[in-house]
Amino acid sequence: MIHPYFSEYTDLQKICLQILRYEGLKYGQEKNKIYGLLFDGAWLWEEYTNTILKDCGFKHPRNDTSKDGIRLFQNRNGYIRYPDFWKDEFIVDAKYKRLENKEIDRNDMNQIISYMYVKQAKIGGFLYPTSNNNLQNLEKKIGYLNGYNGVVKKWNIPIPIESTDFDTFCKSIKENEKKLKETIKENNKALSDNTLYSA
Repeated sequence: MIHPYFSEYTDLQKICLQILRYEGLKYGQEKNKIYGLLFDGAWLWEEYTNTILKDCGFKHPRNDTSKDGIRLFQNRNGYIRYPDFWKDEFIVDAKYKRLENKEIDRNDMNQIISYMYVKQAKIGGFLYPTSNNNLQNLEKKIGYLNGYNGVVKKWNIPIPIESTDFDTFCKSIKENEKKLKETIKENNKALSDNTLYSA
């Protein structure tokens, strides 16, 4: 028996159960009508972010293929972790969350610090979308860590929500991506020049 409060969600429950049972839904070949589409926004954000960060030399580990993970222990198999993006002394976690004026979630912070510690990364942080189109403020320093003194930051990609057509949106987002790449490259330069902690 279904409680009346949940009766509007019956079709959604049915679709979710079919997905979980790997039954699938085929367009035009089923008696069931399809009323919508479910997708993983966080996964989609991470894959989009990869199109930007791969140009900056980052690895994008895949736990589904066990590729490019980092080992937690020197002489022990297993315990492999998969940060969203990493290279040399730099770890980035893609977050499909509103982080403009918010504290980073405790678990997210612990995760990035753990990755930074294992890789002895000097820079780590979170990359998130924002509707604020201020290209002068793509980076915010959260603070320097105690211990070996790594720095944790937040970076954002402004999403041009005010665009009036697709061409304008594409032009604006490409400009925002370019500016983010420049910001990441400035961090790389600070690493190589050993000026990271003087700013």
